[in-house]
Amino acid sequence: MCCQGNFDLARHYQNRVLPLQKRIQDEALLQYSGMLVDLSQLIIDARTRILSNVDAINARRDFWIAATDLKAALVGGLAGGGGEAGGEATAAAGGGGAAAAGH
Repeated sequence: MCCQGNFDLARHYQNRVLPLQKRIQDEALLQYSGMLVDLSQLIIDARTRILSNVDAINARRDFWIAATDLKAALVGGLAGGGGEAGGEATAAAGGGGAAAAGH
């Protein structure tokens, strides 16, 4: 469910929020060109669009993290198992080195 929610949020930003923010910025630029708004309003609209892009990127990142966590859970938690196997390999390598140094 979490993965689906993150996907829906990322898709919402991609399909709705970002195009609306672009349209708002384009309209603000037209109004600035027609001397209907000042530069500060244009900068505020550009900043809002940039923040929307950041939110969209974060939503996409959260989706991929959730999807990866879901796959790891379905496989059986390879992320946790890999760390333990790596520790055993390190301990075995360390023990072999000590034995070789003694001979």
